Amino acid sequence: MIERGLQPDLLSSVPERQANVFLERGAISLPLQIPPVPETSLVGWSVAGDPARAMRNIAELAAASLDPQRPDTAARRRWLAQSPRYLGRSFATRQCLRMMAAEIADFLPLARAEFPAVKITRDGEAV
Repeated sequence: MIERGLQPDLLSSVPERQANVFLERGAISLPLQIPPVPETSLVGWSVAGDPARAMRNIAELAAASLDPQRPDTAARRRWLAQSPRYLGRSFATRQCLRMMAAEIADFLPLARAEFPAVKITRDGEAV
């Protein structure tokens, strides 16, 4: 990857020599397993019409709803911004993120006000 000039955004298990180069260039190192924070819920959303614009805007609303005091907020915002590129077209109409109850309470009315047709789930159940 280094020889070809590729730069990952996230690292989990990379040889130390390569990891140092990628980290110097701005990659974020992740632990091999990230246990879910018990007080969070997996919030997912999907849209049927005009997903290119809608999904980006909904992700921005979700990012704005995140608690800036939490240490993982920067990584969660990065996930919202970068995951469409990682996941490709098969996930173009859906996205998800782990959120705290207060963050969900901020996010839901914003998303529904701007996109009334958005389908939102919390831990797999429609909200």
